[in-house]
Amino acid sequence: AYEIYVNGKNREGKSLQGMATKDWAGAGIVDLSDYDAFAALFNQGDAEPFLDSYNRDAMNCDRSFAGQTPEMCKIAAKKNLLCTGLQYAQYEGMKATQNGDEKNWDELFAFWNGVYDPTIDDRINSGTPGAVQASRDSDFDTKFRDAALQAIIDGQKAFKTSN
Repeated sequence: AYEIYVNGKNREGKSLQGMATKDWAGAGIVDLSDYDAFAALFNQGDAEPFLDSYNRDAMNCDRSFAGQTPEMCKIAAKKNLLCTGLQYAQYEGMKATQNGDEKNWDELFAFWNGVYDPTIDDRINSGTPGAVQASRDSDFDTKFRDAALQAIIDGQKAFKTSN
């Protein structure tokens, strides 16, 4: 799992670690307040990007996870990889609104929702932030996934109208 995290699996140059270490400022994001708010809460004080630091600690079951059971480390890694995907979706949304790039709206949806075409991949609504929201909606009889999807659609429509 660690090898895939660091080096990726399906696309050369793309990895989960790359998502976790994305330099928002270096990529030209002007308003860093959303990123900075999470970093202030979760940075472990090791000068490493907080998502990557947590992911590596959980996968290696060391540093901040020293003394935890392998099962706890596995659960923590799995859950934080969802957070990594969610924050990367947010990054793509920030790029879309700031730079006026339609491609980034598609990326936001892709990283939040995952696969939606069973002819491409049969893991529909599986292993993504959107899938977790669908599960919570089922657990608690809510419709937040639908609301999130509508917000993505409405944002994209507003973007198209303004350009």
